[in-house]
Order: sequence, then structure tokens, then C-alpha cells
Amino acid sequence: MAYLIAVDSGHGMETPGKRTPAIPEDWFGKKKGEVIHEKEFNKPAAEYLIAALKRCGFDTISVSPGTDDVPLKDRYTAANNAKADAFISKHYNAATGKWGGANGIETIISQYATSKTQKLADLVQAELVQAHKREDRGVKADIVQAGINIAVLHNTNMPAILTESGFMDNLIEAKTMLDPEFQRADAEATCRGICKYFGVTYRGKTQMPKDNVTRNSPKEDIKWLQEQINKSGIDCPYLPFKINGIYDDGLRIAVLMYWKQKKWNQDGRNTGWIVGPGTREALVK
Repeated sequence: MAYLIAVDSGHGMETPGKRTPAIPEDWFGKKKGEVIHEKEFNKPAAEYLIAALKRCGFDTISVSPGTDDVPLKDRYTAANNAKADAFISKHYNAATGKWGGANGIETIISQYATSKTQKLADLVQAELVQAHKREDRGVKADIVQAGINIAVLHNTNMPAILTESGFMDNLIEAKTMLDPEFQRADAEATCRGICKYFGVTYRGKTQMPKDNVTRNSPKEDIKWLQEQINKSGIDCPYLPFKINGIYDDGLRIAVLMYWKQKKWNQDGRNTGWIVGPGTREALVK
């Protein structure tokens, strides 16, 4: 039986104060003078984490789906009722609410946390620091970090941690909040820590090929294409593929059907034998 991980995506879009100061320039589709809400990092990071955990064989439950604030009681009650084996809450930190120098990564646990929770927090914290190359602010008790007992840490019946992956009011760290690569790296690091805690083998995400995928590509590149086409949601009689690294006519037809059903041919090809950068990027999205 797989371990069950409850994943919490932190504060909602309208939670007061949980946002950056006005940004000084355009970032990732945000215009100068706008703000970035913490949820805009938390939600995708949590979703990437759920995908990574499933890839590694865990079962998952999202206790705060969507962008609205879910009552804290509902979150820890859902995790408790599901008998989750761990609770992970993803967040982004803040200091003064004005651009300043506070920086780094920390992981929060309840002041009443068990040694098991401490171990989980230590493992995840180490992986996040290694992945992001930021200051290690350590593992802290909620009463020390926030001055309160944090409900989702105090009222859960399983090891529960809350990660803070940077500071929204640090100009350099705030720039990474909307970067999908940063969000994915954060999720993968969190997943590695969880895998170490449970003694589960971490299965890394297959890297997107840098070159066009053709019949003559390395097997790993063709396997990547097969995996992505399997996940694409298209209607094709050849799906799902065995992940064998062979670019046969069935895979060629599936690529053609992918283009047709998406109503575009991103790479200007019509044979199905060459998958270029536009299609590769579209498949991972």
C-alpha cells in the first residue's frame, strides 16, 4: 500500500498581506507596479509536488485546491480523515512587506512536533537549500518563527511541515516566484526529502530533449516523447504506448493526431517523423 501525502498550497489569492511589494519591472507576464500573490507560487509548486509524488509511487490528497482560502480546520481535518502519512504545506516567506534584505529558506514545524516530524523537516530543508543554493535558515518551531501555534502543524495527526522557499519582499528571491523552473525544482527537492524520509526511491523527471526527436534520436529522447504523448489526452487508438524508445509508425501517427486535435502544427511539419522545439514545449505544458 502506497504512502498518502496531504499537500497544502498555502494562502489564498485574497489573503491580506500575502503578496510582494509593487514590482519595479515586468516579470513573467506581470507588469511594473503590479504585485505577485503568494498563491501564485504556492499553487503551482504544490501541483508540481503532487505530480512528482505520484511519479514516485505515493498517493496524494490536495487539501486546498483552487485559489480561494480554504479554512485551516478543513485542511487538517481532510488530512486527518484520510489518515495521511505526512502533511506538506508550501509557502513563500515575508519580513517587513517592503523590499529588503531578509533571505533564505526555512522549514517550520509545531513546537510540539515529534522526532519523526523533525526528521522529515530536516530532510526536506536540506534538499531545498541544495536545490536553490540559498541561505539555510534551518528548521524552526512555529512559536519561534511566527509567535503562534500554526493550526495545520499543531492539529494534524501525522508529521506536518511548512516550507518557506524564499522571501516575497527580497527583490532577488521574489523574481523566482513565477519562474516555472524554480517552482518545479522546489517541488522535486521537496519530493526528494519526502522519499528519503519514507525510504522510497526517488524517480526523477525525464528531461525534455534539447534536439528534435526523430527515428534516429537516442532511446531516452524517444521514451520521453512516448511518455508525453501518453499524457497528452488525445484520442488515439495506439495509446498508451509501451515506453520502449522505438519511434515506429504508431508513434508517428499519434504525433500527427496530436497536432490535428490541438488544431495546429507547432513546428510546421506534416510527416510526424520530426518533433521540434515548439511541440516539445507544448507537450510539457
